[in-house]
Amino acid sequence: MLEAAWEPPPTAAVNALTVDAVMDLPPALAARHSVPLVTPPNAPHTATVVIGRDTRPSSPVLAAALASAISSLGATVVDVGLATTPAVHFIVRRRHRAAVGRGPPPPSTPAAELAAYATHYADAYVALLAAAGDGAAAAAAAAGPLIVDASCGVGATVVAGADSPVAAALGGRLRVVNGLGGGGRLNDRVGAEYVHKRGCLPVVYPTDADALFADPPPALGGWAGAYEGEPPPGGDVGLVASLDGDADRLVLYHPTTGVLDGDRFTVLTAAFVAETAAAAGVAVAIGVAHTAYSNGAAGDALRAMAGVSVLPALTGVKHQEAVVRADGIDVGIYWEPNGHGTVLFTDGFLERLRAAAGGAGGGDAAAARRRAAATLLAVADVANQAVGDGVANLLLVDALLAIRRWSAVDWVAATYAARAAVNVAVRVADKGVVTTADFDTRVVEPPALAEAVTAAVKATPGGRSFVRPSGTEDIVRVYAEAEGEAAAQRLADTVVAAVKRTCGGA
Repeated sequence: MLEAAWEPPPTAAVNALTVDAVMDLPPALAARHSVPLVTPPNAPHTATVVIGRDTRPSSPVLAAALASAISSLGATVVDVGLATTPAVHFIVRRRHRAAVGRGPPPPSTPAAELAAYATHYADAYVALLAAAGDGAAAAAAAAGPLIVDASCGVGATVVAGADSPVAAALGGRLRVVNGLGGGGRLNDRVGAEYVHKRGCLPVVYPTDADALFADPPPALGGWAGAYEGEPPPGGDVGLVASLDGDADRLVLYHPTTGVLDGDRFTVLTAAFVAETAAAAGVAVAIGVAHTAYSNGAAGDALRAMAGVSVLPALTGVKHQEAVVRADGIDVGIYWEPNGHGTVLFTDGFLERLRAAAGGAGGGDAAAARRRAAATLLAVADVANQAVGDGVANLLLVDALLAIRRWSAVDWVAATYAARAAVNVAVRVADKGVVTTADFDTRVVEPPALAEAVTAAVKATPGGRSFVRPSGTEDIVRVYAEAEGEAAAQRLADTVVAAVKRTCGGA
């Protein structure tokens, strides 16, 4: 992930008012870092930039312009074409590791590099089920239907098609809807954002629906209200996995449980890593990022786990990743509730796992320790070590549920009961009057608002609320959480009224 120190130059370029202002930025940046603006022809090393594009009509033109600009500066362009964001990050990371002698050289063509991404995660999924043993692969194959909503985006290129390694690994239970030929628009009433915010099934566009139900397996049943995003009145649609447009986010939906979000993924993976490391006899320090928007019940579940440290973090995956990569953490886990996140393993911890997986000793106990270590090594291969990845996370969650022998309903019952939450955007005259502390969880200014929020929370059983200014609009965001939807809504209404009263509601 791009370090925060590199954000100002592209931000300045985006906000520049003239072409000349944009053109002034590269020379200034080169001078600041004491590097030539254009790479000399005889330079011993040249920069390489990997680019990909999504399904929007503007993407081919923008990609071509970017490639031309990069080439004009003497750098090498690797254009992988239509690709998910995580696939591009995967390719960049592989190239970096190869350059420093910590990985094999990349495939010879951009197309082969992109294909290697899907193959890696499909193979890792199969290897994880095999390493866990005890019938995990059979349990995955026998699990209920799995429908992937590709959000009419590039994620469909990874999960759909007869030649997709991911589709082959998941087998006949997989159905893909809202793909590239679905007749729908990118993220229009489909995808992770829609499902997470609306708490319902995505729309299934008619051409996809026709293909989906032309010859459905008996377990799939009907999806009577698909066009309105409503759950069916009867039958089992199974687990619906919604990617976002560039496939770096994942949200699950089951008609019985509703939305299964990033908080659920965090608790599932943290518990599994902690328990499996203990079974392997390998000490592990697990750090889990927890933002103001993370459900309080999920935080309680994490704090009850041995060996897991819950680390406060600001909203935004760049802040969460920085927190879980701190010294002393072997496995860092971060997910935003919206489904963007991953599980990061340090090289040192992986070395300890490899030693444990190859350890000597006979008997069932020693074999069980080796198997547990091998299982965690496989988890590290399934989780994208570069960035949040909707496809990789789908494979990871599916495998862990199979290993646990959990359905979606079992998963919810075995972990925590989420508290009801309400999010409200309040337009104000000046969002700058609101300042916060403690990772945005506590209002500092204005004092009258701070007092009002504290009083409202105190009067609400299981209540939690915070107010934070938006980073992009003249609004403040209100979050309220309580035990029950009605209580959460009352708390939100009370805090919104306090915001309007103390901050000059527009």
